Amino acid sequence: MITIRPLTAHGLGAVVTDVDVAHPLDEPTLDLLVETLYTAGVVLLPGQRLTPESMRAFAEALGVPESVRPAEHRLPGMEHIRLQSTIAGSGVDGGGMYWHADGSWQPVPTAATLLGCIVAPEGGGTTSFVDGRAVHRALAPELQVEVGALAGFYPVRETMAADHMASGIDDPDMLASLKDVHHPLVRPHPATGEAALILNQMMLAKIADYDRDRGAALLDELYATVESTAFTYVHEWTDGDLLVWDNRIVMHRAQPVPPEATKVTWRITLHSIERTVAAGGTGKGA
Repeated sequence: MITIRPLTAHGLGAVVTDVDVAHPLDEPTLDLLVETLYTAGVVLLPGQRLTPESMRAFAEALGVPESVRPAEHRLPGMEHIRLQSTIAGSGVDGGGMYWHADGSWQPVPTAATLLGCIVAPEGGGTTSFVDGRAVHRALAPELQVEVGALAGFYPVRETMAADHMASGIDDPDMLASLKDVHHPLVRPHPATGEAALILNQMMLAKIADYDRDRGAALLDELYATVESTAFTYVHEWTDGDLLVWDNRIVMHRAQPVPPEATKVTWRITLHSIERTVAAGGTGKGA
C-alpha cells in the first residue's frame, strides 16, 4: 500500500513508499506522485533498484526528458541521463554547490529533476533544498511588490563558455546554440499558480533595469533571506534513493563529498511534466 508522509514539519518534501519504478506505474500512481510533487516540491522514493532503462521509462511517464549536453557528461549510451560521479574520468564531478534551480537559465526553464543515488557517500555529499514559495511569502510586502516586477539577466553563453574552458570541454555547437535570457525573479507555477522566488547564484548576473550596485544589493538581500529561512530540507543520501523535485518550486545546492568518499548519481531533467493534475487533484500539465 502506498504511503505518503512529510519530510519536514513545514511542508517541504514528502517521502512516498511502496512505489517501485523498476516496473511501469499505473496512471493513478503517477498522478498521485505529481500531485504530491506540486504540493511538497520534493518527493523521495527510497529503496529503488534503478537501471538506466527503468529510470528513463519513469521519467518519460512523467514528462519530456531533456538531452544531456555536453555529451561527455552522459551515462554511456543514455542521451537523457547525466552521470555525476566523484570517480575520476567517470561523468561529471557532482552538482552545483550554490543555490539554483536546474535549467533556470534556459529559454523555457527546466520543469523537474530526477536524481537517483547509485553509490551514497559515507558522510557529506548532502543536497539542500529551499522552498521558493515560502521564501517569497517571507519577504516584506513592499519587497514582494518590488521583486514581483523584476526580471533577472542570465548571460548564458558567456557563463557557459567560461565553465567549459575551466572544465576542458570542447563543444562549440552547444555554445553556439545558447542564448542570453531574462526571466522574472518571481514565477507563478504553471499548474498551481503559486508564486515562488527562483534564483541562481552562478547564472543570474544582474537585475534588469537596475544599475549594477542596486541590483547586487537586492540580490544579496534575497540570498540572505534564502540562507536564513527555516523552510529547508537537507537530504542525506542512501543507495537506492530517488529524488524528484520541481524546479518551479524549489532551489537546491549540493554539499562537498569528503575526499575519501565516493558518490555516484544519475540525473534526468524534464522539459515539462505531461500529466493533467495539480495539487489537490485538478489542474493541467506543466
